[in-house]
Amino acid sequence: MRVHFISEALFERNVDDEDVSRITGYVHTFPVVITESEPDLDLDGLITEFNQKVDQFTCRGSGYVLAQIKKLKMVFVPFQPFAAGSSYIPTPVWLVKKGAETQYIVLTAMDQKQQKS
Repeated sequence: MRVHFISEALFERNVDDEDVSRITGYVHTFPVVITESEPDLDLDGLITEFNQKVDQFTCRGSGYVLAQIKKLKMVFVPFQPFAAGSSYIPTPVWLVKKGAETQYIVLTAMDQKQQKS
């Protein structure tokens, strides 16, 4: 299972004595994978990371501070690592036996056209 937070937050700053500027910010955490061998979710760690991301936004010198969290979602997604039958392509045996470092190059259709010319 893969878990992460997504939020929609309201940030405010004082522009003049009476005017307040408001913006909506979107903050998310990096996904955490829960497996059978590590079934415990570090909820405190996710909350800490979320708070750090909000702090990073407010510390950039814009003057905006968190006023309200409008939405907070905790997303759970089934996690299926690459395995045979998916888009995973195993390294050829001859290359594994060679023991060399590999570098993969992805060619787009445009690159292939240029090479044919």
